[in-house]
Amino acid sequence: IAEGNYDIRVRIRSRDEMEDLGREFNTMAEKIRLSVEELKFKNEALTAMDRIKDEFLANTSHELRTPLNGIIGLAEGMLDAASCTLDDKQRRTVSMIYLSGRRLLSLVNDILDFEKLRSRDIALALSAVDARGAADIVIALTAPLAAAKNLSLINDIPSTAPLIEADEERFMQILHNLIGNAVKFTDSGTIRISAVVCGDIMEISVSDTGIGIASGDIDRIFESFEQLDGSATRTHGGTGLGLSITKKLIELHGGTIRVESEPGKGSSFIFSVPVSSRTAP
Repeated sequence: IAEGNYDIRVRIRSRDEMEDLGREFNTMAEKIRLSVEELKFKNEALTAMDRIKDEFLANTSHELRTPLNGIIGLAEGMLDAASCTLDDKQRRTVSMIYLSGRRLLSLVNDILDFEKLRSRDIALALSAVDARGAADIVIALTAPLAAAKNLSLINDIPSTAPLIEADEERFMQILHNLIGNAVKFTDSGTIRISAVVCGDIMEISVSDTGIGIASGDIDRIFESFEQLDGSATRTHGGTGLGLSITKKLIELHGGTIRVESEPGKGSSFIFSVPVSSRTAP
C-alpha cells in the first residue's frame, strides 16, 4: 500500500452530480483508510508471531542439543571402550543409535544456523586453516555413513596445498554438509575431495558418482527448505537447509559455489575460499 493521507475529505456544497461524486470519493477514502489500518495491524501481528516462532525454534533447538550430545557420547563410548563386549548385532544397533544421533544433531544445528544467518548473527573467527587436514577430519566423521553404502571417500587435496583464510569450524561444516549430501545421493562408487589454487583463491571440489541433478534444478537446490520433487529426493529426505546454509557460509568467507552435474553420472560442488597470507600457528 502506498503511503498517503487518507483522512482528506471533499467538502460538498452543491446538490448535483458533483455532490454524488464527492460522497463517493469520501466513502472510498474511508474504506481505504480502514483497509490500511487493518493491514498495519495484521503486519504487526505477523511480525510478533514471526519473532515468537524464531525464539521457539532457537530455544527448542538449544534444549535438544544437550540430550542428543549425551546419547551420541554414550553410544560412542560403548563402541570405543575396550571393556565393552558387544556382539556384532549389538554393535550394529549401537552404531545406528550413534549415527541417528549425529544426524539429528546435524539437523538441530542447521536450524540454529539458519536463524543466525537470517539475523546476520554469525561472526567468523578467521585463521590460517589446513584444508587437507580439515577434510581428513570430516571424512573420518562421515566414514561410518559411507561404509554402510560401500562408498570410497578420497581426499585428493595436495599435501603441499597452501593454507586458506577461513573459520576452521565453519569450513569443516561446509565440507561436512557437502560430503554428507554426496553420501546421501550416491548409492555406489566414489566421493572425492580435491583442490586447485588459482592465484590467491583455492577452489575445492566435492565430486560424487551419484544420481546427479537436472540442469533446471541446479539453481533451486540452494534455496531454503527446497526439496526436489523426484522420488529419489523424497526417499533420501532432509530439511532442505544444508545446502542453503552452506552457500551462505561460503559467501561469508568471500567465496562462491557452483555445481556441475549430469543426471545418472554424478555431481561436483565447487566452491572457492581465499588463500591465507598467514603461517600455520
